[in-house]
Amino acid sequence: MFKKIIRDILIIAGLFVMWASTSRSAMGYISDKRMDDSSWIGTYQHRYGDLVAFAYLDKVKKFDSRRKYVFKRPLYNGSKNVILYVSGDSYTEKIPDSAYAGIYSYTFGRRFRKNLEYALDTTRKNVMIIQLAERYTRDYFKDTRIFQDVCKATPHATTQEPTTTPHSTFLPDITEVFNANTYFNKNINQNLQYNLFNYNFIVPAMMYKALFNYKFFDRASGDVVISQNKQQLFYKETVTATDISSSYSPLPPEDISRIIDNLNAIYDHYKADGFTEIYLSVIPSTATILQPEPYNHFIPLIQNDQRLKMKIIDVYSLFNASPQAYFLPGDVHWNNNGMQVWILQVNKMLEAWNDRH
Repeated sequence: MFKKIIRDILIIAGLFVMWASTSRSAMGYISDKRMDDSSWIGTYQHRYGDLVAFAYLDKVKKFDSRRKYVFKRPLYNGSKNVILYVSGDSYTEKIPDSAYAGIYSYTFGRRFRKNLEYALDTTRKNVMIIQLAERYTRDYFKDTRIFQDVCKATPHATTQEPTTTPHSTFLPDITEVFNANTYFNKNINQNLQYNLFNYNFIVPAMMYKALFNYKFFDRASGDVVISQNKQQLFYKETVTATDISSSYSPLPPEDISRIIDNLNAIYDHYKADGFTEIYLSVIPSTATILQPEPYNHFIPLIQNDQRLKMKIIDVYSLFNASPQAYFLPGDVHWNNNGMQVWILQVNKMLEAWNDRH
C-alpha cells in the first residue's frame, strides 16, 4: 500500500513538472520566483557567462566571461533629427539611448518578449534597425512573422462592439486547436533540466562533475561544445551541421532566395508605412568567426546579394579582420570591444542621416 502511494505521488509530481516545463506562463512564474532566491530552492546564477553556466564550468577560469560593458556618450554635437527604432535581442538590449549619436528619441523592442510599436513623426527621419543574432536569422526570415513583432502602435481601445463572423463565439480556430506550438514548448529539455536539477544545493556537485569531464575527457556537457583550439566554448546548436541555427548547416541557394524575397517584402512594408530607411544587422555566431573553416557563409551571402533592398550594418567583415578581439570565451555574446564596433557603425549611419537636409 505504501509503495503504491509513493508511486502515485511520483507520477503526479512528474506530470506536474512536465506540464510546468511545457507551459510558457508557468515557466515565467517559476523563474521569476527562483531567480534571485539565495536559499536552496534558488537558481544557479550565470556569473561567468551563459555557456559556462550551461556546462557548469565555473571552475575553469580561462572561460570566465563576466560582461563588462562600458557606454560612453558620442562626441557628435550636430543636430538630433533621427528617431531610432531597434528591433533587437540580448546583444543590443542593454545599450542606452545615450550611446547613440544625434537621435531625437529611441525605442527598443526585444524580439520574442516585447513588440516594437511605432508611431512615426513625419517631421523627422524615422530609421529602423532590425538586429538579430546569426543563429536566429535563417529561421526568422523564412517568413514575414516580423509584421507581428514590429507594428504600428495600437490606438486606445474604444467602446465599440467588435464585429464577429457567424459562430465565431462558439467554434475555436481549427488551426489553433491542432497547432503543436500551443501544447509543446521547444525549450522543453532545458526547462526540465531547470526544474529538476537547477537548484543551489545541487550546483556544487554539478560543477565538480563538469570539471572532471573537462579535465579527463576534454569535453563539456549539455548544450556546450569546446572549440578545436580548446580556448572557446560554443553553443552546440551553432556548430551542429544538422541544425538550422548552425554556422555549418547546408545552405541551398533556394533558401537564400526565399530569405532575400522576404527581407525585400519586409523592407517594402515598412517603407510604405513611412520609415525613412530600414537597416539589417546580423551579429555573427562565435563559431562563424573563431572556427570558420566549415562555415556556410550565410551572412556574406545575405549581405552581398545584389537583390537585397535593405541597407546593412556590417560587423561580420570587421570581426573577421581581428577574430580573437570581439568575443567572450564562455558566452554566446560579444565582449565590450565587439559591442563598441557595432555602436560605432550605427553612429556613423546616424550622423550621416542628421547631415542630410
